[in-house]
Amino acid sequence: MTLADRMAEKVVKSEDARCTAMVAHDAATLATLLHDGFTYCTSSGSIHSKQGLLQRIAGGELSYVKIETLERNVARRGTALFAVGRVYVETQNRGEGVENRILRFTSIYSDEQEPLCLALFVSRDK
Repeated sequence: MTLADRMAEKVVKSEDARCTAMVAHDAATLATLLHDGFTYCTSSGSIHSKQGLLQRIAGGELSYVKIETLERNVARRGTALFAVGRVYVETQNRGEGVENRILRFTSIYSDEQEPLCLALFVSRDK
């Protein structure tokens, strides 16, 4: 297995662990998977810091019901690792009805630290 293959495998494992933690409302685990300078740009145009996202999940303001990866490609450029693709997401905001969407996403990781942490996540409608 090449270095590129090993790094891609790390990104896929990190992405899967992040999605599992988000659906489980496990803010403690999620905190370990996000870089301290993490930025989350939602498909609706909202921008959240690491602490902002963790507070929304822990406080029940945002609940991920299901996250299913439909397509994912991983690439490396310098010290940055990119995952791009599409996901099916079911969310519930403040206990209201469940909203389902297919989103395109870009995740950016830096391999400058272990474990691999997500630095930026951007999503948009398909």
